[in-house]
Amino acid sequence: MLTVQFDEGKGIVILEPDGALTEEDFKSAAKKIDPYLERSGKLNGILIQAASFFA
Repeated sequence: MLTVQFDEGKGIVILEPDGALTEEDFKSAAKKIDPYLERSGKLNGILIQAASFFA
């Protein structure tokens, strides 16, 4: 699962993975991020918040 949050004031998207990611996780994230990009024109950054990168 991949949680997607925005700090719209700073133009940053925060991604928080929980377990192994699937193709559907990335498609779902794109559905949330793409409208933001269309409105604002850009992202200033992407923050990946994870307890660990190892399973």
